[in-house]
Amino acid sequence: MRVLGLDTTQSVCSAAVYDSDGDEVLARSHEQMERGHAERLPGMMRSTVAAAGLRFDQIDRIAVTTGPGTFTGVRIGLAMARGLGLALQKPVVGIGSLEVIAHNAGAIADGTHIAAVCDARRGCVYLQLFDAQCSALAAPMVLPIEDAVTRLAGQAVLLCGSGAHLLLTHLPDAIRTAIGPWPDAAIVAQLGAGLAEPEIPPRPLYLRPPDAKPQKQLVALEPQAADIKRADLEEAEALSGLHADCFADGWTEHDFKQLLQGPGVVALTALDQSGSQPLLGMILVRQAADEAEIVTLCTRPAARRRKIGRKLTDAAAGLLRRSGAKSLHLEVDVDNAAAIRLYETAGFVRSGLRKAYYKLPGGGRSDAVTMVLDLERFTP
Repeated sequence: MRVLGLDTTQSVCSAAVYDSDGDEVLARSHEQMERGHAERLPGMMRSTVAAAGLRFDQIDRIAVTTGPGTFTGVRIGLAMARGLGLALQKPVVGIGSLEVIAHNAGAIADGTHIAAVCDARRGCVYLQLFDAQCSALAAPMVLPIEDAVTRLAGQAVLLCGSGAHLLLTHLPDAIRTAIGPWPDAAIVAQLGAGLAEPEIPPRPLYLRPPDAKPQKQLVALEPQAADIKRADLEEAEALSGLHADCFADGWTEHDFKQLLQGPGVVALTALDQSGSQPLLGMILVRQAADEAEIVTLCTRPAARRRKIGRKLTDAAAGLLRRSGAKSLHLEVDVDNAAAIRLYETAGFVRSGLRKAYYKLPGGGRSDAVTMVLDLERFTP
């Protein structure tokens, strides 16, 4: 199996091709950079695959780091891997960046536990503990430096990663390895060759929200004028592109075509009246008798906080009420405060909790809040 490995999660951009049949790294590229990953990665992939003596259609699988790391960097690598996988019709697998860093040091661990530590800025580190065989002993976490020191105190751990120096002076029993502190795309490819093909594409692992502007600035954005129209089957490709811009596990054109042909399914789009970026958002709903559900709702990142989601929700609720629906249901991640706030302002009320409803990247599950809108009392 020939695997293309990619990493853009931290201050490095790297790509590598690994052949599992010969257990050989055929080519690798590695550049340290604080920004510019999105511009550099496509050329790096092309040159690395060419250096391996291959064409892209001879790659059997793509492996990519899922984080933790910089918010933008994580998304760049995943988006590139998933887009390439879609174009080549090849599977894409994800590996945690801390696991990859631990494997950098695994060959010299000699029975010692490995602590993969990355600088998360603002006085914090990303931390994950592994045994000498690089099997995870705990889930990845983000901790203040002093809490990470407390967690590792008294252990003879091997520290590796870009944040190792932040802990070393406080941990006299620890050993810092000089092995590379960044995820290595060659290891990403090697680990990716041994993974089972996933049922769903890999998702980003974010241990905290991205850095953002102060809330006063966020809420000051003016509502954006938009035309709401019903989408048809010919717009499935555009809907898929929008969905991919909004979600790490965006749905394919084929997915949307199947959904739009389903009974009781309606998709509404919000179009920019100025025409500068026509498709701003979409909502897809499904009705069965007098009940309906929101299947998905998304707004293009550049158009968020401009009432597009609310316009789409109100339009869908009005259409469903006219079609005879009496209630509109949805599920939303319990930690998605922005979406919950949107639905509450639109008149939805919480109706229950579904434990472990969503799969989380890197393992584990998240609860979902269920909400319902009484369409008989709905007024936009």
